[in-house]
Amino acid sequence: SQDLMVPGQDPPDVQFCEGGYLLLASSAGADTLRENFAVQKECNAHVQLLTKDELTTKFPWMDVNGIELGCFGYKNEGWVDPWALLQAFRSKAISMGVKYVTGSVSSVQSNGQVVSGVTVDSGGGGCGTDSEEVVLTCDYLVNAAGAHAADIAGMAGIGAPEQLPGDAVISPLLKKALPVRPRRRCVYVVESREGPVNDCPLLVDPSGVYMRREGSGGLFLV
Repeated sequence: SQDLMVPGQDPPDVQFCEGGYLLLASSAGADTLRENFAVQKECNAHVQLLTKDELTTKFPWMDVNGIELGCFGYKNEGWVDPWALLQAFRSKAISMGVKYVTGSVSSVQSNGQVVSGVTVDSGGGGCGTDSEEVVLTCDYLVNAAGAHAADIAGMAGIGAPEQLPGDAVISPLLKKALPVRPRRRCVYVVESREGPVNDCPLLVDPSGVYMRREGSGGLFLV
């Protein structure tokens, strides 16, 4: 919060809940979890590697059938309000001179080696001009388009070299598309009045399903 504080304003409240993180592994994923645990320890992370019996002792409410190991981040781990955190980043960036433009990237200027700019369709005036489309020059382009990052990469010729000008240098790397695609995810709010509260970290099951409590009234996000 201190790092994101804007001069003259109170530190942002991102609603950090230090509930911990618990990643579970079956026998098939146990070796990978051990390797990841070793890397985290090398980085001085506060983590514990827990056997099935240790998981049962620490979290008696947990069904450990099919579970071989757990990696528990017990300090400085938890969850925040993502919207509050996003707004804190945005406010801090604006205070440091960053200008936000609302629009859609329609093309990327690249010679196959260097990106020199992007064309943005702002819908009219969003880029500080009366034009609906404007080219923003750049030395570096950060592709932060999330699930749609492959579309932006394709505009730069990555996985789509035919998008580049005829004199572009086509490297082998450009022939491979960015392996990112949109995928539908669903989050449900589940009520369990008898569910765990204080000893309930954010839990990730080997199947990929995650669960964490929402407050202390028996609600959980799954």
